[in-house]
Amino acid sequence: MKLIFICGSLEEGKDGVGDYTRRLASELIKLGHEVRIIAIHDRLIKLSINGVQKIDGKVINVLRLPSILKWELRIELAKDYLNVFNPDRLCLEYVPFSFNKRGIPFFLASKLKAIASDRAWLIMFHELWLGMEIGASMKHIIWGCVQKTLIRSLVRKLNVKAIYTQSLLYLSQLKSLGLEPNLLPLFGNIPVINEEESLTEKNLSFVIFGGIHHGSDIISFAKELQEISLITQLKVEVIFVGRNGFQKEDWINVLENAKINFVDMGEQSIYNISKIFLGSTFGVTTTPYILTDKSGSVASMREHGLIIICLGRSWNVEGFQHPYGSEHLKKFEKGNLSALIKLKNPLPDHSSLVKVAKEFEKNL
Repeated sequence: MKLIFICGSLEEGKDGVGDYTRRLASELIKLGHEVRIIAIHDRLIKLSINGVQKIDGKVINVLRLPSILKWELRIELAKDYLNVFNPDRLCLEYVPFSFNKRGIPFFLASKLKAIASDRAWLIMFHELWLGMEIGASMKHIIWGCVQKTLIRSLVRKLNVKAIYTQSLLYLSQLKSLGLEPNLLPLFGNIPVINEEESLTEKNLSFVIFGGIHHGSDIISFAKELQEISLITQLKVEVIFVGRNGFQKEDWINVLENAKINFVDMGEQSIYNISKIFLGSTFGVTTTPYILTDKSGSVASMREHGLIIICLGRSWNVEGFQHPYGSEHLKKFEKGNLSALIKLKNPLPDHSSLVKVAKEFEKNL
């Protein structure tokens, strides 16, 4: 089958959804499909690029259209590219902020319809709307209502054959709109390299990959790390990898005060990140627990066989009960870290990308 994925950006290593799309496309090519990708709102280029990208041993044809280009021209270029390839299905990777800097992509449905007329679509919802959590500000609730209306419009105007999302929470929210979404679990964007290689010493190391969210109880976590180090005489270390954001400075200050060793490795190649994961004892995430199933960082650490300790702030949605409990994911609470570090690491899940691609293939 011939497929075209449409996303916002395709800058390698700079856009999580773009990285996700490229890996899924590569796996579908391995399954015998012809696949191309169009980035229709690429903020990281100034000129259109009609070329190829390589991932997981496969070459993928891509069209990247810069966001500074007028929409009329982007529609024309995308339409020409699409008509030459003549795909059987179009797959939209939806994040509202990918197509509009304020996350309110007005007329996106009309623009996509102009590109593809009445061709059949599949939509993967990576993000939904703001303001769904308990205690959300009125500004975010109103903002979210507009985003929710645009999602309804998108599904109504396009010829949608299947809807996907990666999160149990988002599955519930989409059902509340009267839609019939399918759950497609998230795979990581960091392929597992040779498990005998690593860049860190396996003593007692905690790796944090990607953006650090606000509100995590780093003070209690650091205090318990300090106590564990004194009791066990183990070398305890926190490893920062990737673009962690400004919250990293708060973490570093707390770790320094608690005399906990840390290493700031910054941005690394995919190969090196895999080696760091394989050389670490635990992963750490600051994503709220009920959103961890849509975290690419969590998925990548899970695939490397790490137990991930969640320090995410309290973030809940009225009427939604998350089925807590996972062999890979454990929630940090004051006093439980010494018990968590005694847990045996589960087996890594190397086949999640393959399983997701085959599940995606069922609705084509």
